[in-house]
Amino acid sequence: MQRISIALALGTLLTSGTLISQATSISADSNGSASVVCGQTGCTITVKTPGSPGGSSGDSGGSSSSDPWACAWQTITAETAQTLENSITPPPLIHDGAPGPNDNWYLAYCQQVDTSNYAFYLVEVNGTLPIVTPAQVGQMAVSELDFVAPMVSMAPPGPAFVNFESWLWVDQWQTIIKIAMVGGISATATATPKYVIWQMGQGQGQVRCDSAGAVYNPQIPDEDQSTSCGYTYQVASQPGQAYTVTATVYYDVSWTSTVNGVTSPPDDLGVMPGLPKPTSLVVDEIGTVVVGS
Repeated sequence: MQRISIALALGTLLTSGTLISQATSISADSNGSASVVCGQTGCTITVKTPGSPGGSSGDSGGSSSSDPWACAWQTITAETAQTLENSITPPPLIHDGAPGPNDNWYLAYCQQVDTSNYAFYLVEVNGTLPIVTPAQVGQMAVSELDFVAPMVSMAPPGPAFVNFESWLWVDQWQTIIKIAMVGGISATATATPKYVIWQMGQGQGQVRCDSAGAVYNPQIPDEDQSTSCGYTYQVASQPGQAYTVTATVYYDVSWTSTVNGVTSPPDDLGVMPGLPKPTSLVVDEIGTVVVGS
């Protein structure tokens, strides 16, 4: 029951919202010692005990060195560490060398993957652990979002005509999801298409469309179909030249993180542009021929 007592004593501390998370791996054997080794992206705890590092039911079954564990790390003060060391059921202490007055203290809550086994450890290190936060992993996921330039379509497919509406639509209107993982922290970035900005050419206007636009169907009479995404040119392009029309899809981007099975509320990063897609468009006029009587 020792582990349960520690869990009850530290439950408030671990759920106070100050949790800094970094995954590690724990291995256990029967030599009766423990150590912590820190690298560029985190720390590995090696726990050597006669049995398991802990269980939700207080059992002490054996544990092999290949058992995977994930840990959540929290910075604590030296005073808090001293209080925990002096408690009735102190967590095991792990340090990376000779203790010093300027050491930093951490509390590690570790759980064996796919089991209910868990354990707490006090960690004392000379320096700062390279802890990765959920926000950093979230930014990694956001950076991996692969925005694809849309395929631009207009109707009529050839030259546009002055005073006739040109239909505008894009093929890229899918939600993009990317997942990044650093040890026991996973973050999911989501980019949801929100609107398209169409730049209709130098000296012309721009159009904002809140959808991909309707696909024009030449098999259906014009009076039986319509679009909410179109533009009407008032002047023709210069002879031998064309307007450069550019479409850019804008996305509403957010991310969430999951640490120890707990998923955070979405963090909204606002609207971000995707890759622009330029295309050339000639605008012509329909001439009028007057025939005398």
